[in-house]
Amino acid sequence: FNKYEILNKYNKTILSRDLTTGEKSGWYSHTLLWIKCAMENKDIAIIEHDVECIAPLEFEERGLNIFCCYQNNDEWENYAKRFSPHPHWGTQNKLVPFTHAYTLTPEIATQMLNAIQPICPNGFADDFLLAWKLKNTSLDKVINSMYNYTKPIFDKVIGGTMSHG
Repeated sequence: FNKYEILNKYNKTILSRDLTTGEKSGWYSHTLLWIKCAMENKDIAIIEHDVECIAPLEFEERGLNIFCCYQNNDEWENYAKRFSPHPHWGTQNKLVPFTHAYTLTPEIATQMLNAIQPICPNGFADDFLLAWKLKNTSLDKVINSMYNYTKPIFDKVIGGTMSHG
């Protein structure tokens, strides 16, 4: 769909390279969890290894809920620098890559799996989730619908929690 293609073009422009093995592994791990969600017909929460829970997970609605963001400005400034050129997160908005922590229903998991079947994504899985959220709404509404239940863990030596490259 169009918004994913825009983000996909952004990725090619910024990356100027193919995804690394680690970045491809991110796609595989998330899509395997989407398959598990669809096959077991159960809602799931996906929380990456480098995310710290700071509040109980309680959601008003089922669906694709993004729940990883920042409230502490110093942490945000430190973490966001590596995403500064991204059109939607980094220093642009107080967001983190969406695959860090989110909920998913079997219906949405199935729809997302069908959406990626005919193409081999060359952008980040995070951008695919963002585009999915943007399909029927604006970025402001996406930001306002986020929950502050988790935050990414940041290692100053690595620049995150893993080295992509």
